[in-house]
Amino acid sequence: MSGQTSGQASGRPTSFATWNDMLRVPRILWAALIMSCVIYGGLIASGMLARGREEPIVLDPTMALVFAISAVGVAVTSFLLPASLLRQGLAHAASGVTIEERADTESATLFRDAAPRVRSIANPSEARAIFAGRYFTTFILSVALSEAVAVFGLAGHVAGFLPMPVALVFVGAAIVLQALRFPSAARCVAITERAWNAKWPTE
Repeated sequence: MSGQTSGQASGRPTSFATWNDMLRVPRILWAALIMSCVIYGGLIASGMLARGREEPIVLDPTMALVFAISAVGVAVTSFLLPASLLRQGLAHAASGVTIEERADTESATLFRDAAPRVRSIANPSEARAIFAGRYFTTFILSVALSEAVAVFGLAGHVAGFLPMPVALVFVGAAIVLQALRFPSAARCVAITERAWNAKWPTE
């Protein structure tokens, strides 16, 4: 068993036993989009996209500024929009997460009964599935917008506005944006604990 079960008519998993189970698909997608940006860079660096031109590509300052402003706008949006949508989605889904108060076993105290109480997620497997339903959509949006930065560089180069070094800067920026989006368990834990004001139990 993979640690996830499908019990709903929609076919969506109703639980994930571990973060690795939940993040398997996002990590595959993340790697695929990183590779697509590398391919864009390879096409530009190979020079094959500029073959057949009578003159080498010379930087067009006006169009370069247009592409740069568009890329920066998309890059900023790739952070702000998915984060906003995810916060809203998790707030609406909070009612499906079971929260209970438990003794904080990590606090330094002589008596267990005297330990401070903390809010803890009581249904972690189901809570991961609830989070996944909101996270997957916003994650795809964030990495797609990040890839768009590389597409601006590729399009500008093909159109003859951006010479190779400048176009590669766009691709490099996109790869950095993609790298920052790596779907890690620690990031997911931090997002959900902040959104639901509760800690994940030690498993």
